Amino acid sequence: MEASLGPRITLKFDITGAETFRGTTTALAPSGGAHFLKTCAEYAAGTADRQYLAPGLLDGPIGDHEITLEMWIADYAGPGTYPKDRLVAPGSRPSIAIDSSPS
Repeated sequence: MEASLGPRITLKFDITGAETFRGTTTALAPSGGAHFLKTCAEYAAGTADRQYLAPGLLDGPIGDHEITLEMWIADYAGPGTYPKDRLVAPGSRPSIAIDSSPS
């Protein structure tokens, strides 16, 4: 049995452009605060500030690539589809860093 600080999520990537690759990895579901989440339902509900956070630290590479996400959904109201302009990040535009190069 693997010990965990909270629920784990699976992320699936299908990236095309300057870099092209596909794959999956896992990560701890971020809470947005100093506490750890206990359930997937807590993660799906978003934060008290109405944000849905993407995990920043992934459990491992995807193929030969190290990935870092810097984004969340603003004005989050629960599971659903959100327009691209609701993706935000601290002090910059949302990004996916591939091998430490922002894309």
